[in-house]
Amino acid sequence: MKMSKRLTLLLLAFAISISLVITTHQTASAAVEKPENCTKWHTVKQGEYLSKIAELYDTNWYSLASINRMSNPSLIYPNQKICIFYSGYTYSPPANTPTGSTSTTVFAISVKEDSYVTVQGKNLSAETRYSVYLNKYYGNLESKILVGSASTDKSGSFKGTYTIPKKLYDVMKISLIVTSPRGSSTSNWFINATSSNNVGGINSPKVSVSILSVKKDKWVKINVKNLPTNVTFKVYINKLDASMRKAVEVGTIRGTKNDLVSDSFDIPGTFKDLSNLEIFVINNNVGISAEAQFNNKTTN
Repeated sequence: MKMSKRLTLLLLAFAISISLVITTHQTASAAVEKPENCTKWHTVKQGEYLSKIAELYDTNWYSLASINRMSNPSLIYPNQKICIFYSGYTYSPPANTPTGSTSTTVFAISVKEDSYVTVQGKNLSAETRYSVYLNKYYGNLESKILVGSASTDKSGSFKGTYTIPKKLYDVMKISLIVTSPRGSSTSNWFINATSSNNVGGINSPKVSVSILSVKKDKWVKINVKNLPTNVTFKVYINKLDASMRKAVEVGTIRGTKNDLVSDSFDIPGTFKDLSNLEIFVINNNVGISAEAQFNNKTTN
């Protein structure tokens, strides 16, 4: 009887565990298929990132994360279905999250790392006193820090310099929010690195990679345009269209005051004799990446 009772308990536990697995699978599947009124789907390809997918459809990664209820937007997988748009959806980001609109009216023009940021506002309400806040990018609205105020002129413009709070020291990507007395706000973001040219943010120049020359199975030389100043990017080489898990880190490249940065990187031994390769520059902390394809053969 004891053995029979123990066997019954084991079978019951097994049945419960199977039920949980099925329920979890159904829940996950349901999350992928929602919303039911999706008007545009995208199937994730190997090597794609959420921000990269957003650019294809003239939207932003936060909107995609919100629509698809992603708890971790940095984790997406090949063949995963992502809803891009659905009927009846209105994107309303929290006040401390950049809107991604070309009408953005506030932006950083220079930064001293862990010290201060100089901000410019345009096309705001004329002769109005705004509150200026800083926060961790995509941080909780309640955690934003008041760093000062700004008074616009007759044209709705202002310029001011604000101290970066100690709580944001070593934070690479910082949200900038200005709020009117009526509670309306506009926002952007900047990179917490000393710079007076490309400091990041909506409408900042896009980073791009171009191939200068190749030595078959030896090295590839690249130009990278618009790297944010004083920000280091990791460089990877991979087989064309392969999973990023197979990419090999081959070095780093750092932004300077010049628009173009050039460097050479060795082609990993695992990719020798392969014809079609890709090279990536990536900084996950600021959410910026760029890539270029190249043919693994010696150029003139």
